[in-house]
Amino acid sequence: MKYWLKLLKTNNCVLKSCYDALVELNNKKPNCKSNWVYHIKNELCSLGFGYIWNSQYVLNENHFMQVYVQRVHDVFIQELRSAFDISSKCYLYKHIVDTFNTQFYLIKPIDYKFKKLLSQFRMQGHSLNIESGRYNKIPRSQRICTVCDKNDVEDEVHFVLLCPAYSELRKTYIKKYYYSRPSVYKLIELFSSKSVKTLNRLGKFLLHATAERKTLLVSN
Repeated sequence: MKYWLKLLKTNNCVLKSCYDALVELNNKKPNCKSNWVYHIKNELCSLGFGYIWNSQYVLNENHFMQVYVQRVHDVFIQELRSAFDISSKCYLYKHIVDTFNTQFYLIKPIDYKFKKLLSQFRMQGHSLNIESGRYNKIPRSQRICTVCDKNDVEDEVHFVLLCPAYSELRKTYIKKYYYSRPSVYKLIELFSSKSVKTLNRLGKFLLHATAERKTLLVSN
């Protein structure tokens, strides 16, 4: 976009002629996507700046760029939230993340391997049956935990707060408040914690429980 602004006021006759030719081509063939001008025009019009394209003039470039960048950001956030709302995935992530900035746990003194595990569970990038069953086209209600006899769907709530296979690990690393009366809301609260100690201990639980799960699956 900054380059387009430069072209609008260029004194280079060659550049000016080339740009004018592209604009003229776009007027004749408005759907020609191989034309660079098509994408500039489409971007401006989609963001509500069609009047600027039509005038081919920007009075205050710095102000325009500030408004443009903010509008791109706002549209991105709106589209992302809409995608989350209609998606069956990332239900945990969309409730945990309230601002689209660098997340708290990523910039705090938390071991890298714990950050990786926290990210995987926040974004459902793990191997629990709730996810592996999706790829194998198993109905959600049949993605049962196979390391215990509760007959529950093996989702994040079950794995972190409920499964008896990890009860000792849970007692060691997670405060009783979270698993005494477990719910998805408490899981969200746990992963949203602003306590470095709590997140480090959660990371340790995920590390050891994931390893224990692999062992139990092999033995079964």
